[in-house]
Amino acid sequence: MGRLPCGVGFVGFAYRRNSKVLDITTDCGITSAPNTFNVKSEEYPLSRRLFLYSKGLRKGTIPDDLVRYALSIDERPSIIASGYIDQEFEFLDRKEQMLRLAGSLALNEPNINPATLKQMALDIKTSSRMSATLRFAAGSAQLDSKPVLDVGRLARFVEFLVETRQPKTIVLAGFTDAVGIFDRNAALSLARAQQVKEAVLREVKVAVPPQLIITRGFGPLLPTSCNDTDDGRHKNRRVESWLR
Repeated sequence: MGRLPCGVGFVGFAYRRNSKVLDITTDCGITSAPNTFNVKSEEYPLSRRLFLYSKGLRKGTIPDDLVRYALSIDERPSIIASGYIDQEFEFLDRKEQMLRLAGSLALNEPNINPATLKQMALDIKTSSRMSATLRFAAGSAQLDSKPVLDVGRLARFVEFLVETRQPKTIVLAGFTDAVGIFDRNAALSLARAQQVKEAVLREVKVAVPPQLIITRGFGPLLPTSCNDTDDGRHKNRRVESWLR
């Protein structure tokens, strides 16, 4: 097959080789780069999950051990070597965080609460975003399926911070889609962040200082996708994890 100089092709991340991989900009002006961080946070529009289906596996059997191993940190080297993307945390530096904020302000979202915006800008300025992003069903604080494992990963990270006595704070920042009034969305986003915090604390096996995990609710601010489709609104209903 001959090459098309101006052609656009679609391949999996593991098969991109020396191709020029493109940023994608949505109709509402949000741009996503094709990097591992945006795939882990499910914000690159062409990324997708890989599923393992199982039913009634008895603990200690080979199929059960295989599933557990595939989802564990021990499998990470094999995933990376194959060109696929694992789910361990990556960090977005503060400069990138500030660019996210600038891009969000350019969208001119209506009904912005100035105090909430100021708090978000302060948190962004002093934090690095972690790739762990937990999403929710419409109008509720009910977690999507994938965050069940992300909660466990956050719990392990909290244990690491406690055991190594690092003076860090995790900010769980809740967000909603743009449907509804700002104050209600701000309250819902805070409830989502609080639910994630409670879920993480249930998994942690060490005493956690109160100041180690704090929660915020920013409503529809800082969208990661357009709010004019069901899929876009789903991606905006989330809790992000920031480290400072």
